[in-house]
Amino acid sequence: MSSEALKTQERWLLNTTQSAAVEHCLRNAHTLLVADKGAGKTRTGLAVAAESGGRVLILCPNKVRGGWVAEGRKLGVEVTLVEGDPQTRQDILKRGGIRVMGVDLIKWLADTYKTLPCDGLILDETTRFSSPGSVGVKKLRSRVKGLDWTLGLTASPVMEDPMSLYGQCLVLDGGQALGRSFDRFKQQYFMKMDYMGYDWQLRQGGAEDLAQAVAGLVYVMEDAAYAEALVPLVEEVIEVAVPPHVWQFYQEIAEELAIELNGGEIEAANLAVVSGKLEQLTQGAVYDQEQTAHWVHFAKMDALASLLDGDEYEPTIVVYQFKYELEELQQRFPWGRDLKYPGALDAFTDGDLNLLFMHPKSGSHGINAQARCCEMICLKPIWSADAWDQVIGRIRRRGQVRECRRRTLIVRGSIDDLILDRLAEKEQAGVSLLDHIRAKAQK
Repeated sequence: MSSEALKTQERWLLNTTQSAAVEHCLRNAHTLLVADKGAGKTRTGLAVAAESGGRVLILCPNKVRGGWVAEGRKLGVEVTLVEGDPQTRQDILKRGGIRVMGVDLIKWLADTYKTLPCDGLILDETTRFSSPGSVGVKKLRSRVKGLDWTLGLTASPVMEDPMSLYGQCLVLDGGQALGRSFDRFKQQYFMKMDYMGYDWQLRQGGAEDLAQAVAGLVYVMEDAAYAEALVPLVEEVIEVAVPPHVWQFYQEIAEELAIELNGGEIEAANLAVVSGKLEQLTQGAVYDQEQTAHWVHFAKMDALASLLDGDEYEPTIVVYQFKYELEELQQRFPWGRDLKYPGALDAFTDGDLNLLFMHPKSGSHGINAQARCCEMICLKPIWSADAWDQVIGRIRRRGQVRECRRRTLIVRGSIDDLILDRLAEKEQAGVSLLDHIRAKAQK
């Protein structure tokens, strides 16, 4: 390691791996930094921002804005939160320095400034920019050209779909690595598997070609010691039986939607309908056209009550999907609290609360509960492989010293089985492509 790298490492309390990542980012105008959950992406990003000098803007999920400010205090770096009415936000942005803003303000930012009010831009959790048609990508893709540097942070850039890499790269380098046309990108690396164009798969050799194309942009911050230090994870699937009349109702709905659930084949055009109706019924209730939930059974809620029977259970996070599930959880377990409730996470980590309810979207990134919790119960598997990986990352990360366990409630033979199968496929595809990218990026 160079003497300059050693100075950077000591100045910002970095380990060797983080320091090497900082040096790489300072030498390259555009970087997509890939690192495991808990590996120190925030600290690394702050070190890059501080070393770069000038005006730096950090765009991140709203719930982790405070984490950037708090990490800055630990390092003696001032990080200012951009909030308030439009005029107040503009006044804060004028002051320069390191500023952090929620991604919900991207449209306002782009509509207010033709040229972004910063020299460097950090995008925290770039998977939010996976779709090239999203507001964030549309608003930022042309404006990054005028910046001195950009830095994207993520743990799993391709967990969901290899195509998700395109939007993330586009919003960081304006199309240098993968081009400015999404259609051309698809034609170059993928092949259409169906007539309607719903299903695209990587061409033969496409993973290697795609990895080569992004090799100059992606930097994988691998910390062997960190990976080895991760505690084991026990995945436990708990089968829940539903009443016969519910199963008959379920099968009738499946037939009406013209799907073959047992074969695992679902027409892409019907996927949203399938997921909506069958997942709702499997969880216990079905929404009507006015979005009123009608309970049909409480099989999973009863199973959860059995798992939490007694006062001496471990601090536990319960992951739910639907609003009606949260309402039932709050009624059955009034001593529990939803993560979105102000102060809930602090009460949980401080030991004043033993039961925390969490929706995948509100708890997928930036939530650290490993100091006290090693138990998670999911009321259902989740379609999103990235969210599935991220939710367990709230407890299985740096600082966790106990074996972690995730128990997932499923109705065997239902769409729960299909989701578990698809999760395995997506994770395998994501890991395979990431391995290619990692190999190319390190050469």
